[in-house]
Amino acid sequence: MGVELLCREDYISELVEKYSDMVLRLAITYIKNTSDAQDVCQDVFIKIFQQNKTFMDSEHEKAWIIRVTINVCKDVMRSQWKKRLLPVKELFCP
Repeated sequence: MGVELLCREDYISELVEKYSDMVLRLAITYIKNTSDAQDVCQDVFIKIFQQNKTFMDSEHEKAWIIRVTINVCKDVMRSQWKKRLLPVKELFCP
């Protein structure tokens, strides 16, 4: 493993530590489902890892993470899989 990758992993770990609570809360606010919000949180940090993005400052970093979180939430809410699911209480409680 190269030094650059190790530094990148440390950076991602710092971002997860710093922003995971905010990302999860924002996702719960949008999706209204904790387990889906946790999936969104994971997807957001995967996207950050995949993008080799550098930020001008911490405010730019935070704004970008918020925007990615909102976009991932919208993707989840638009997905065909989500539209086909019925809550269990709708199946058993007329």
